Amino acid sequence: PPSPPDFDKYMDIYIYLKLTDLFDSGQIIKAVNLAALTEIRDKILSAHIAARLDMANGRYNDAISKLKSIIESEKDAPTAHGSLLLFRIYDELEQCAKGENDYVSAYQYKEQKLKLYELASGIKL
Repeated sequence: PPSPPDFDKYMDIYIYLKLTDLFDSGQIIKAVNLAALTEIRDKILSAHIAARLDMANGRYNDAISKLKSIIESEKDAPTAHGSLLLFRIYDELEQCAKGENDYVSAYQYKEQKLKLYELASGIKL
């Protein structure tokens, strides 16, 4: 018989999706409160939420550090969801760089984001 699904993994993904939805829709206080009440065991998803919390609090340099560490860990040991997150992470790095008035880095992150899009879609922008 097949083994039962890993409940913790599904809960991690559910909580992660709920948190990102709250952040994306501007419900920052709800996202912060939910993040304080929950734990995401998956290291990549947890690091991404920690970066989003930093962004929500204007701690762009801390968020940049966390987002870059996700990219580095994906280079060393790619995960399925981490690879899917890269496009989003480059977008958030661009936002953080703009928040720090570092428009050169923001442009570089945008270029990386577009390269990922082109690789995934075959469409050159």
